[in-house]
Amino acid sequence: LARGVGESVPRLTARPDISFTVRPEATRVRALFEFAAWEGEVDSVEVAVPEEMRIANVLYGDLPISWNGVPGQPGRVTIPLPEKVRGPLRRIELRGLLPGSLNQTWRMPHLGTPGAIELEGHLGVRLYGEQPVSSLRYTGLRQFGHDPSPSDGEVFEFRRLRDRKSTRLNS
Repeated sequence: LARGVGESVPRLTARPDISFTVRPEATRVRALFEFAAWEGEVDSVEVAVPEEMRIANVLYGDLPISWNGVPGQPGRVTIPLPEKVRGPLRRIELRGLLPGSLNQTWRMPHLGTPGAIELEGHLGVRLYGEQPVSSLRYTGLRQFGHDPSPSDGEVFEFRRLRDRKSTRLNS
């Protein structure tokens, strides 16, 4: 979002919908972001991802799109848009993998939208494993769903209420 002297950075809003599928060998991540630019046009957006996340692909609507790491800022990704946009953007979707956490407490990795105001969003966590979750601690979230189905994995659903949030699951 580089701007010339005297030009302001457009105000962005973002509504995240993030899903984690947690298995002992790896965590699959699917992050959808509905961005909107309300004060000017944007030609790219930035997303914060865990440094250890391997991004498999990024979609802009249904179109595959490229992304770049932000120099000097590990865990930041810039997604150039095919055209300048004012108002609602097409949905942006990132898919990737995080290393597994065999027999460890699972902590929710941070995915966010630096430079954008995050609106209430959705967060889903599906856990596959032999042990049911024995404790669950979270902040900045409101739990609204739980499905303990052992065949499809134990599912927890939350509303993201603020940017600073955390989740810890012990099995």
